[in-house]
Amino acid sequence: MDYSPYYFNYTEKPKNELPQPEMNKKKNRWTIVLIAVIILSLIVSLYLIGRLKNEDLFAVMVNALTKKEMLTYYLVCLEPFEYKEEAIIKSTYARVSGGAGYLYLQDNVYFVAMATYMTEKVASEVVEKNDGLRVIEIKINKVEVLQKLNDDALMRECFELMEGVIATLDGTLIDYEKKEINLSDTLRILEKESTKLLNFKKEVIDKKCDYKNDLLDKINPALGGLEAITSATSHNNLASEIRYVTCASAVAICNDGRK
Repeated sequence: MDYSPYYFNYTEKPKNELPQPEMNKKKNRWTIVLIAVIILSLIVSLYLIGRLKNEDLFAVMVNALTKKEMLTYYLVCLEPFEYKEEAIIKSTYARVSGGAGYLYLQDNVYFVAMATYMTEKVASEVVEKNDGLRVIEIKINKVEVLQKLNDDALMRECFELMEGVIATLDGTLIDYEKKEINLSDTLRILEKESTKLLNFKKEVIDKKCDYKNDLLDKINPALGGLEAITSATSHNNLASEIRYVTCASAVAICNDGRK
């Protein structure tokens, strides 16, 4: 096809070009100034409100507007143990006290995870108030994972689903411990999340996919944990159970296959 009619030649100034009216130039300048003032006012407002609430609202806004490549969670753990048997004993005590008691292996040592947090700030505050704890950051670059796949639709759905499940677990636990929701409501919420995961698992199994096992590895810990909770006849330590599933879910979704 001949595209020559759509080529433009800027080497010569058009003969009939009219000078831009001075009024339009002034309007353009005032528009730019107005936009700059609005942006500056927004930044100052966020800063001042953030000072009052002791939060970095500007950073929150930037994070919300910027697509996050990294999916990141923060495990609050006991100091590491060299032997698994010792870690298992400590994990049992952790669960009795309301902690997750999740065993996390890193660099050939065992950590007993007490809980998972969505932000480093909250995790650090917990560590500061309790001796013998540390924060371990776990993360995965979602963009890199998706770029390696020929058809990434299911993996995208998996990331979105698991992020939602983990956020729901975190919020539900907070509400439950504050007694803002009762046991029955909590179990209904968990059962709903379990159903979402089960439906996705059926979708994965039914479809042809080269990375089917990777998807199942990412959702099975959460699905298995939630099914165990919702099918149990008693819940003497529900908070601990939710914390355990949250830890297992975060570790699973952030596993890039190298662990």
